[in-house]
This record gives sequence, structure tokens and C-alpha cells, in this order.
Amino acid sequence: MKKLLFFLLPALLLFAAGCKDKNLPEELPQTLSVNPELITCPDAGGDYTLTLTSPNGAWSATTNESWIRVTPTSGEKGTAEVRIKISPNKESAETKGEVTFTSGNETLQLPVTRAAKAAPYLRIVSDLELNTPKEGGSYTLRIESNIKWSASSNAGWAKVNKGVSVNNDNITVTVNPATTPEETTATITIAPYGEGEAAGKQEVIITRGSTEATSLSVDPTEIKAPENGGSFTVNVSSNAKWRVYKTWDMSWLTLSGSQDGDGNGSFSFSIEEATSMDAVSGILTIEEDRSDNYKPVVTQVAVSRKGKAAADLTVAPIAINASAEGGNFPVAIKSNYPWTATTSGNFFSLSSTSGDGYSTIVVSVNPATEEKEETGYILINSSFGGEQARIDIHRDAYVKQDPANLKIYPDQLSAPAEGGEYVVYVTANCGWTVNSYDSRVATVEPAGGTGSGSFTVTVLPSTPQAVLRSYIAVTSEDGSVTQTITVKREKFKTRLAQKPFSVSSSRTMYFAPGNLLYTQSTGSWSFAEYQYEVFGLAAGVWELFGFGSGNDPTATIVHFNEMEDLDFWDSHPITYQGNTYPAGTWHLPTGEQWAYLLYSRTNASQLRGAACVNGVNGFVLLPDNWQLPGNMTFTANTNDYSANIYSDVDWIKMEANGAIFLPASGYRYEYALGETHTDGYYWSMTIDTRSTGYSSVELLPRYFHFYYNSATDNGAKMESGGHNFHFGHAVRLMKKAND
Repeated sequence: MKKLLFFLLPALLLFAAGCKDKNLPEELPQTLSVNPELITCPDAGGDYTLTLTSPNGAWSATTNESWIRVTPTSGEKGTAEVRIKISPNKESAETKGEVTFTSGNETLQLPVTRAAKAAPYLRIVSDLELNTPKEGGSYTLRIESNIKWSASSNAGWAKVNKGVSVNNDNITVTVNPATTPEETTATITIAPYGEGEAAGKQEVIITRGSTEATSLSVDPTEIKAPENGGSFTVNVSSNAKWRVYKTWDMSWLTLSGSQDGDGNGSFSFSIEEATSMDAVSGILTIEEDRSDNYKPVVTQVAVSRKGKAAADLTVAPIAINASAEGGNFPVAIKSNYPWTATTSGNFFSLSSTSGDGYSTIVVSVNPATEEKEETGYILINSSFGGEQARIDIHRDAYVKQDPANLKIYPDQLSAPAEGGEYVVYVTANCGWTVNSYDSRVATVEPAGGTGSGSFTVTVLPSTPQAVLRSYIAVTSEDGSVTQTITVKREKFKTRLAQKPFSVSSSRTMYFAPGNLLYTQSTGSWSFAEYQYEVFGLAAGVWELFGFGSGNDPTATIVHFNEMEDLDFWDSHPITYQGNTYPAGTWHLPTGEQWAYLLYSRTNASQLRGAACVNGVNGFVLLPDNWQLPGNMTFTANTNDYSANIYSDVDWIKMEANGAIFLPASGYRYEYALGETHTDGYYWSMTIDTRSTGYSSVELLPRYFHFYYNSATDNGAKMESGGHNFHFGHAVRLMKKAND
């Protein structure tokens, strides 16, 4: 029995008082300050407004650079706004200066940095070529620059609206109507004005249509036809009469309907399907239909057609070897053209003799009736390119069989709960197959054979819900003889391997194989047979205990002072799977040991995480030197039960390497269940103290709490104060692994 005395000492430490030191100054001294504390400006300079605070008297401001101007240069005590004007930088290097503020004995420097003057640039971002109608018009040119520039025109009929500008700007070019039948051009020149010659000049070419200028365009200007040709239409946009004709010899293209038009219109043509692998191309010319001597306006449409693709024909397989029994054999045919199939041989047939593109046919080989082999073939022919593929067909001769004779040894297998591998020997004069009635108990490899041989039976580990007996049948290929093997497997036993868990820098401990249980009818203590067992309020079985209630596990108390003694369950013998552990073997961890295990041991965050085992939510703890079993996964440091899902068989593998599972058995409030299967609550043997504010102390038991989908602590933390002594929590005991 443990006594309460060692818990009361922390209550004596709660009183504390503070006194103000009368020798400390009432407030810190104030000094001259400016906001912002530095200025960084571009090469173009700029205006900046500062806030100056001079708490101790009048102030003045000076600067060491002519390109920095300060307004005002002085002021009275208090807060003032100061304007800093910085002139543009005309140099190619960065310049630095400062403004000095003075108040009494205080001096404050404001650093000023001005960027180097940018390299000159001048560019026209509008089109560099303009085509205007004969009527002329107004056009805007957009110029981007960082220098002064000029705009000029070399033609009187194309005028610019301004001669000189600076930086980014627009100019307007006015094009007068044409007075002659000739097409005319003008050049608009944009050049540096004064400084910035390195930027270079820019030009825009303006082409003005004549009084009789013809517009003629087509859409599309290029047509690419597939190998099977087709019908196509070209739209014509024009202000004149026009006609269309073939420029080259294009017998594969036929113009349809009218080949001329007046103004906007269209024309159509058709392209024949290719008959060879050669591609063809040509030009359709659309020409202005003029009655005078001026050169007509012409545009063209490029037309091409692909040639037929080369024949691509493959088959798989290229040979079929059938036994005397015959059978059905699929054949995959890959072809980019239609195909036909012909056969040589009368002992097989095809499901189809023609197809188009990718196909699958079935070759049906008849059973042999004579004692001789048969051979034949199938020819697959492409409809284009002369491609051909051959599939050879062979069938074995009929063989007269003796009556099936089949024996096996042994005909009974007895395996431990861990399962194992066993060899079964077969004596036979025929083919045979092996079938396991229940693959959850045993599997076989190989699944059959011919003549005398053997196969391996793998008996799988037992699980809590698994059957313990099954059968394996060995049957002759003709079904006339069957031999049966009886497989017996021992009942499941836990595979928990005790592995050390660090609970402090100098101590490791082993976890108990399951949660602590109390059977009321017998007054006995035991561990749950499986780590994932949850009992709730099952009749007569207690798994949620009031704090330190090992002396009376069914008691429900309200206040700590109702408990004269604490029993942390280590004074009782505990049974597990036929073994009895003497009193004192197992102990309840302290709050510090729980915390060290969860947060402080080496690699602690990677040795814990939420999980669901055999349908039960809970929390996994892994031993210090953890080795993940083959073909298993574990997502660490998670609060999501669905992140790690294990069947009972999976968990056997994890237990075998020392994994511990704490089921989320919820809590009990007096005689009612709380958050069953949602949260987990596990007692420590530590009691915390908390002042109530009236010179008294409140005693609070500490416990490990894990929960789903929390925003803090990854869903696992040590708590005290949320649940008091009378709450029922689960208990997982530990025993020493070292001293």
C-alpha cells in the first residue's frame, strides 16, 4: 500500500510575493529618432516625407550632398514632418549621402542611397510596318524610352503630331488619302534627342494603297489533308473580282463549282484518297481579275496530302503447340489496314477470317483421335503493302492412357499456431492438381504436376478468429482419383515479444502483453488476451478503474480524501495465458516515465502514432530499437486512426517485433461509459497539485490521453485536471528491464 504523504510537499511552495524596486527609474530616457531610418531611391530621384521626433529640444538638419534637399532645416521640440527631395542621378554609378539631424548633444544620421542612372533605351512597341488603305487615316505609335527623343517623317502625306517628347509617350501619324494609282511608302523615324545616342534610332514603314488598291486575302492559307483526302472550302476576302486556278499539275485535286468571284466569297475542292505511300503537294493561286494593264494582286493556298502509311502487321503468338486434348488459343493481330486469314490444315478452325486494325481471334484446335501429330499454319495478309504474317499450328498425337494411379504421403499435417512449411510427396502415373479448401489456413505451391513429384504446404499463423482445421485435395487430371490431406493447426497465441522501452535516461522497461482486467465473480486480475481487446462495461469484467483503486476496483469515489490508501495494482498476482505473475512483478508508470517515453527518448516522434487494429482504434508505441517487419508500413507521429490499419494477421507481425497497442477504450464516469472507442485514457501513478486561490491545494491525477484529429500534440499528451480520481481509465502496467 502507498501512502498519501509524499504528495503534499508541492503545496508548500505556492506562496510567493514581489516588491517593486524603488531605485529603478520610472521610464527609459527618450532620444532623437527618425522614421524611416534610411532612404533608398531610384535613379529618377523622388520626394520622401519623414517623421522626426526630438523629445529633448529644438533640432536642425544638414546634408553633405547638393542633390539632397531638406525642408524644413530646423524645428522645435516634439514631432515634425521633414521632406527630403532627391534630384535625378545623371551618373552611371550609385551615389550615397546622408542627412544629419542635431538636437543639443544628440546627433542622428539618415543614410540616403540613389541608384545609378539607367542605360538609355528607346523602342517602338507598336507594329513596325503599317499597311493603310487608299483613304489613309490616323494611327497611334507607342514609344517606350527613358530619354528625350524626336519623331520625324520623310513624306509629306504621313505627318506626326509632335516633334520632340521624353520617356514613354504616344505619337499620332496622320496619313492623307492617296491621289495616285501607285502604292506609296513613308518612313517614320524615332531618334534620340540630345543625350542618349547609344539607344539608337527606330523606324516604322507605312505603306499606303493606291486609289485603285486591291485587297485580296484567303483563309486558310495552307491545307494539309490526311491520306484519305476529303472536301475543303477556302474563304476569300476581296474588294475586286478574282479567279482561282491550279498552279501545278494536281490531278489528285478537283475544283468544284465556280472558280471565280466578285468581292467576298469562297471556293471548294476535293482531294482524292492516296493510293501509294508517296505524299503530294501543290499550289492554288487566287488572282485579281483586272481589265487594265496594272499587275494583278495575287495570293496562294498551299495544299498537301499525306501518302498511305506503310503496312504494319504483327501477330502474337507466332506458333501454337497444342496437346492431344486440343483447346482454344487466342491470337492478337496488330494491323493498320484490313486483313484476311487463310488456313492450311483441317484439325483447327478460326473464330474470324477477316478484320480491320487491332483484333483478336480464337484458334480452336480439335482433340486428337489418332496416334499421330498434326501440323498446319495460318496466313494473315494485309490489304495494302503485301505484308504477311504466319502462325504455325502443332497438335500432339493421341496417347492411350493407363488408369490413373495416385498416392500421397503424408496425409495428415499438424502445425503449431505459428504455422510452418511441409513437403507432401506424390506418386502418380498421370497429371494431378492440388487445391486447398481454405487458403486462410494453408496454401500450396505448385498447384499441380505430372507423374511423381512433390508440393509444399504452407500453414499460415493462427489468428484469434481463424479456423483450426482444413483440408487439401490432390486430384488426378481425369478426376478419377482424389487423395485428401487433413491440416490441423494449434490455437492462436499472442506473439508479443518483450522489447525494451526507455522511460528515463537510465531506465528501460517492458510493457505488459495487454490491458489490465478484473473479473468480479472470482476477484482475480488478468491481462487481456489480445492487445486490441475492448470490454466497455461487459458484465463482471472491469477494464476502466478509478485512480489507484486496485484495492477495490469497482469503487467509484468523488473526492480524493475518500481514499485512505492508494493501490496501483502491483500488490496483486496477475494471470495471462495460463501463467501467473507474482505480486510486485508489474508496476504503473509515473507521469514522468510516460512523458519521457512519448516525447524525450531518442527518435520519440517516429516511434508512436495512431492506428486501427482488427477494427479497434488506438495508439501504437514502438520499442527503442524498432525493426519494421517485411512488407509492412507504419506512418509515425499521426493522430489519424486510418493512417495505420492492420488486420489481426498484420498485427501478429508487428507484435513479433515488440510493437505495443493501446486500444481507445474511452473512459468511465461513475458507472456510465464516456467516449468509448474515440479517445484513450491511461493512468500514471503521479498526482499533480494546483492552488485553488484560497491557501489550499487541489490534487489532480496525471494521465496519458490520445485522441483523434487534434490540432496539437499530434493527438497525444499528458494531462491532469480534466478527469478526477473517480473517472475510470485503462491501465497498462510495465516491469523493469534494467536497474
